[in-house]
Amino acid sequence: MNAPLRSIAILGGGTAGWLTALYLRTALGGIGDKQISIQLVESEDIGIIGVGEATVPTLRATLGTVGIPEAEFLVRANATFKNGIKFQDWKEPGTAFTHPFEPPSLAAGFGIAQHWVNLRNNGVPVTTFDRDIVVTPTLCDVGVGPKLWSSQPYEAPMSYAYHLDAVKFAAYLRELAIARGVKRTAGTVVDVSLIEDGFIGSLKTKEGATIAADLFIDCSGFAAQLIEKALNDPFVQYEDLLCDRAVAFQIPFPEPKHPIRPYTTSTAKTAGWIWEIDLFDRMGTGYVYSSAFISDEDAEEELCRHHGLDRAKVTPRRLNMRVGRRANTWVKNCVAIGLSSGFIEPLESTGIYLIEAAVKLLIDHIGYSRPADALVKRYNDLMRDSYDDIKDFIVMHYVTSSRRDTPFWRAYTGDVKISERLSERLAIWDERGPMPSDINSPLGLFNFNNYAYILAGMDKLPRMTPYDRIIDLAKGEALLAQMKKIQTSARSMHVGHREYLTKVRGSFGGASAPLAPQR
Repeated sequence: MNAPLRSIAILGGGTAGWLTALYLRTALGGIGDKQISIQLVESEDIGIIGVGEATVPTLRATLGTVGIPEAEFLVRANATFKNGIKFQDWKEPGTAFTHPFEPPSLAAGFGIAQHWVNLRNNGVPVTTFDRDIVVTPTLCDVGVGPKLWSSQPYEAPMSYAYHLDAVKFAAYLRELAIARGVKRTAGTVVDVSLIEDGFIGSLKTKEGATIAADLFIDCSGFAAQLIEKALNDPFVQYEDLLCDRAVAFQIPFPEPKHPIRPYTTSTAKTAGWIWEIDLFDRMGTGYVYSSAFISDEDAEEELCRHHGLDRAKVTPRRLNMRVGRRANTWVKNCVAIGLSSGFIEPLESTGIYLIEAAVKLLIDHIGYSRPADALVKRYNDLMRDSYDDIKDFIVMHYVTSSRRDTPFWRAYTGDVKISERLSERLAIWDERGPMPSDINSPLGLFNFNNYAYILAGMDKLPRMTPYDRIIDLAKGEALLAQMKKIQTSARSMHVGHREYLTKVRGSFGGASAPLAPQR
């Protein structure tokens, strides 16, 4: 019999390392002599990349699981709310659509989305898919967040995520993890000792420390110091994602009451796209681009021009992106989590989600210090599929665009070879649009509704569906009219984004209870 798992060592801090440590500490606490020790080693010389400032709704459950009060998180991470993503100029210059977290409702036997398509196909005047069938885009227009004054922590009438300061978030997670018993070792690992069968036995730092453990977690970022350099697991490049660079900087708000947008903005550009993320006191922005189609200098100039800034007065941070995933994220007694496991450009804010998914899945497969091969294989299969499924969703944004105005967009819409899975899905959706049964990824983050929002924004929903002669047009018109009333009511009930966040900060300390408006 294998010996029980008694110790875990994590290499690398940042969001990946400290979120993993805190989650494992919560889930694997143990009692008495069954306590599992968790130790994290991080170098003072290696900084946090810290540009992943947008998230998806899964983070709410994760924060709740590890016992973080939502109000405290909002203050400590300088966080704001995110209702969804606004895509500007993606279909073609001058167009815009929203990808909200809010799912369309079912009505009169069909989804309201199907009613909308039926109305459009039968010549009934409609606006746009996103604005006709859900509330979120109209709330975004007026700077309204997801919360009511009476909303409980991590709850609201509509689904939401966060924007956050990645550096402050990692520091907050570190503080919590250490307070709950995670041991931190400051040091730079210079040697990885392997034992029998190629398992990792210990890490040695240049400061003289030796860290031994049963299980090692590689959160060393793109360096992949354990999973790749020590255990030689190969990296699989994603050939159908062309963007391999990013340049980023921050823009302070000009005055304290500057509006805070409750959504991420993604604007398609010459050779990629620009993000804009509003925190409480500043905006984070950057340009994700392909070095094959634009130079670093020209990308920086295009980013500054987008914001009306003088390039000479801005000092952007350049990032080289290794786009792809590991062949295996679990090798021997080492699990890669975070950038060491893989990277997909942050178009849909999936970076922190992949950390969450990896550590939660690890809990389901962890057991003894040398787990059964079947458990390791299943973990690797699920993580591999998760990365590939998200990658396909990102690729779909590009290949369904109508843009042909630059070499970058012509390459994406003409030369890029997409995966067989995405090709099959797009062929199906040309005929009848996305359905629940189309998405068969076990850990699928994006469901058929998410695909429908993007396809509708790109004007790629089918002109005919199997239901065109079945769905009652009058019912569809009544549903859209009712949705307009709901949108109007929601705008009056929901709280202004900055107003709510200001109230949270003012009542911080006892802010875990529902907030009430100031009188």
